[in-house]
Amino acid sequence: MAIKEQIKGKSTGEGVLKYFQNISADRKNGIFVLKTKEGKEIQILFYDGKIIYAESDVKNRDRAILTYLSECGIIDKKVKTKILKKKEKSKGVSIISLLIEEKPGTEDEMGQALRARTQEILIELLMSEEVSFEFIEKGKGEIGFNPKIYRPMNTDSIIFDAARIIDELKNALEPAKVYENIPSLSGTIDVETAKKLRIPWEFIEYIDGKSAIIEIARKSRKPVYETMIYISELSKNELVEIERSKELRSEEERDKRWEIIKLSFKNIIAFLFIGFTGVFLYGLTSSNSKEKIKIFDPFEVIKVEKQKLKIKTAIESYKTLEGRYPDSLLLLVEKGLLEKKDLTFPINRLYYYKKSEDDTYYELGL
Repeated sequence: MAIKEQIKGKSTGEGVLKYFQNISADRKNGIFVLKTKEGKEIQILFYDGKIIYAESDVKNRDRAILTYLSECGIIDKKVKTKILKKKEKSKGVSIISLLIEEKPGTEDEMGQALRARTQEILIELLMSEEVSFEFIEKGKGEIGFNPKIYRPMNTDSIIFDAARIIDELKNALEPAKVYENIPSLSGTIDVETAKKLRIPWEFIEYIDGKSAIIEIARKSRKPVYETMIYISELSKNELVEIERSKELRSEEERDKRWEIIKLSFKNIIAFLFIGFTGVFLYGLTSSNSKEKIKIFDPFEVIKVEKQKLKIKTAIESYKTLEGRYPDSLLLLVEKGLLEKKDLTFPINRLYYYKKSEDDTYYELGL
């Protein structure tokens, strides 16, 4: 009696190829889960022995798919936000179904982009020095893929293409392999030159001296590895220079920064309103010189209200970054959102702060 092989263990990236071939030969259905030495988790979906889709951000796959399609220019930021809100309300409905409903007629475009994404992840996986892996068999119904978007890919063809691409990447110039690097044209390129170098002519227009390699890939809708090979080829022929790198922020980080900017703008408006109100009150009290009752200096009120707004902005920024309100105002100092003196100015003692047990609101006062 033959012993069934358990698909689980550790290997190099290229070492898992034989398991892909076994799954393909046995026409299995399931999820191939891999973890790289750096801690990244990759999931590859198999249906009837063929690869459907791969994703490296498995903790937030829906956001990862939408971010990729947004970077490729297939959907815009408004559509992305709308789809994510719909997904929160529509439990059990796939992100792909929501996309087709929102953007009918773009199934082929989306499918092509997600296949390119799958190839990118497979290339990255195969170049890994060490991975742990496990194949989890599933029923066909449990895989749950939309055939309008996900077209099963022949495993043997993908492996062959991956091996060829890896060889080409090994021969590519090192600066072209760093996707944060910014290439710029250093010579004139015509259609014939591009054809001779086997580079699509329309790809050239995206090399603007401002976009990083990964941005060029997304805008031109080419896989990152393919873009690296093109840039390397142009560099070898002294048609492109690669001189500097660019700090790339994730879509989620950009969203957080924008929320903080909007919050700060709102608080500036509120401060101006308080300032004008304080000056008005000061004018009223100073005009009555016979008043003997001593009142709190309205300019001190303005200082306190201004400082409270500053602290509130830091509190809301903390929540935007951490997902919760701080347990103490001192955490704002540790996070670098405020200086320690900001917690006592101008009253020479700590401001009163308390958040609710369910973390839905907080109190800030004297």
